[in-house]
Amino acid sequence: MTRLLPLLLLAGCLAERAHQRDDRLFNEVSKQERWAQDAVAAKLSPEELVRVRRGDEDAVRSGRKTLRKLVSAVDRGTWIRDAAVESMREDGQEAGLVADFEGAGRTRNEALQAADELATALAEPRDGASLGELRAGLDGYRRARESETRLAKDLGKASDSRTADGGTAEPKGADSRPADSRAGDSKARPSPLSRLSTVALPVPRPFIGAIARFLWAHQAEKLTGFAAEDATEIRAQLADLEAHPPETPAVAAPSEAAPGSGDANASPLPAAGNASSAGSGSSASAGSPAGTGTPASNGPSTGTLTVANDAQKLIAKRGAPRSFSAREGGLFALRYEEQRPCGIDTCAMDVDYLFDAQGKLVRDEATPVKK
Repeated sequence: MTRLLPLLLLAGCLAERAHQRDDRLFNEVSKQERWAQDAVAAKLSPEELVRVRRGDEDAVRSGRKTLRKLVSAVDRGTWIRDAAVESMREDGQEAGLVADFEGAGRTRNEALQAADELATALAEPRDGASLGELRAGLDGYRRARESETRLAKDLGKASDSRTADGGTAEPKGADSRPADSRAGDSKARPSPLSRLSTVALPVPRPFIGAIARFLWAHQAEKLTGFAAEDATEIRAQLADLEAHPPETPAVAAPSEAAPGSGDANASPLPAAGNASSAGSGSSASAGSPAGTGTPASNGPSTGTLTVANDAQKLIAKRGAPRSFSAREGGLFALRYEEQRPCGIDTCAMDVDYLFDAQGKLVRDEATPVKK
């Protein structure tokens, strides 16, 4: 009895430590799961995503914060699933972990889809998501994929170790008990991992398209620091964007435009709901109804601006211009307000980007905003 007492005390201590470890794990899993679900619940609405695409400063600022939380939610989901697998492998504890494991997979996929949609909206506006933020999202997807690959291997090993009738493959000289008895023990104690399964990740791969759109809209940025597989897919989508640029808002022409016009000839764009789609090769005629492509007989200019090339890239990057006007020499001006250097400071400027009829940039002209 005196010899058994230390062993009983040791077993009690080990059981208490295991219980404390389990409590810490369950508490941490619950906390991470709650944070991930909160991030998904706070994803931007379709209306807010439209504001982000238009470059609304408040919407873009809020969108970047939300994107970081969604990317963190992806990593939280991966951590929960990995932690559940390790705990079940070591301790065989299943109570609650299977449900947490499955819930984390669903939440992670929702976070990936929401983050990908938001990243695409943030890829083009000025001061939208940075290339580093988009890469962080792609890295989170990669970690999730690696986690599912490891789990698939673990489940494959567990499956290989069992016989076709559910028993365990018997090593030579192991147990001399009857086969029926051994099979019964095996069926009574299945691997705790047998209740787990991998989860399919969203397709197409999140963030690849968003990074391609970012590089298309910000041509000074370089595709560096990406895995070879990722870089290949990004280049393919980038080439597709170059060949088939995404649709941009139609540019409305003024009803009357005089050569060399200034503010008097600047005409605001029509409401988005009334504008026709202006994809690659779309055009707007000066002195004619927007999008008709037919010059008006009483207009001073019969030119037509093709919303393509540099003009299309500018509109896709900056959104709809403040105004559109025709200029002498068959040029067309798209006006934006920008902060530009003036002396030792910067000032708000009206910047007219002048394009030829094919949408190629000729020059820009900046004038201080009139107060």
